[in-house]
Amino acid sequence: MSASSGGKKNVKPLRSHDAKLKCARRRSCTKTRKKLTKKTGEKSMTTQDSCTARSDQRRRPLLASHFSWRKVSIIIMEIRVQSLVAAEEHDPMELEDESHVVIVTPGQVITTDTTAFLRGHGTYLSASNELVASVAGVVEKVNQLITVRPLVSRYIGEVGDLVVGRVTDVASKRWKVDVNGQQDASLLLSAVTLPGGDQRRRTYADQLQMRGLFVENDLISAEIQEVRYDGSLSLHTRSLRYGKLENGQFVAVAAPLVKRMKQHMVTLPGIGIDVILGTNGYVWVSRSMAAMGDDRANEDKIGNVETRVEVLTAKRQLHAATPVSVEDRRNIARVAQALLRLNEQFRMITPESIMTSYELLESSQGR
Repeated sequence: MSASSGGKKNVKPLRSHDAKLKCARRRSCTKTRKKLTKKTGEKSMTTQDSCTARSDQRRRPLLASHFSWRKVSIIIMEIRVQSLVAAEEHDPMELEDESHVVIVTPGQVITTDTTAFLRGHGTYLSASNELVASVAGVVEKVNQLITVRPLVSRYIGEVGDLVVGRVTDVASKRWKVDVNGQQDASLLLSAVTLPGGDQRRRTYADQLQMRGLFVENDLISAEIQEVRYDGSLSLHTRSLRYGKLENGQFVAVAAPLVKRMKQHMVTLPGIGIDVILGTNGYVWVSRSMAAMGDDRANEDKIGNVETRVEVLTAKRQLHAATPVSVEDRRNIARVAQALLRLNEQFRMITPESIMTSYELLESSQGR
């Protein structure tokens, strides 16, 4: 509306849709209050009181559920606190005993002598100057450094580790290998030993013959050559000790239970069984094959290297073509069962512990 020349007129402001709804609710509340007053004769509630009562009724079930969840959270918190207190009341652990695996839970005290040990991954110092575990896993001690390796984590490789893996894909100039890590490792064509031990550059013809070396689901033994910035692993099988695995049994155990040793390819004495203890938790058990000696010696003489490659290749072919006897199958099965028993009991997997468990199985089952 426009104002007249004599003066401004009162302009009625436009009400929004929300304001209209509020007015309608207010009128309905007033009518309801008048009706209740006429019928009951009681003192009626004001508009504000009636709206407050309605909001309280709507809020009651929510408040009840809130208090119920609050009780549950308090109970859970009490259980967690009690579990932590119980974990801290354990006796001091024998860290020097390497025959058993020391397993800790989060919040459990590892040692109180913090001056003699250094804090590593998976541990922290408490307010009372105690070394406490922050994850559930196996306690490892290297000189004065104490770390905790989680039992449920994926394998984290290091350069020089011997691993057992399964080929998952044949790609361009590389194989993808499952090594129980966060992602598949890669085995480049340039990092394998060609048939006959040829020392030359790889050509396009070699790429076409990649499936002649390894195909999907093949089990191989390899060594970690490089750990990249994103955690991916690069393998190589240039040594004569590594390559395709045949005529044996594959066993998967927890990676932290495999003790790091100088030699992970061992021959169990007295039973003629070879065991490859992969640091990634994959173990290969097979019939024993005569050792060729250290393939790293005298490699400057090309003729000797070629001779060893030819002899070892012939032995591997003979080993793969020869049927496994009943006695060898029985021994392989018992060694695999011994590995599974050690894994169930969380005991360190070494050649000595394998033989101890094997002898117990042999005595209980009988020959």
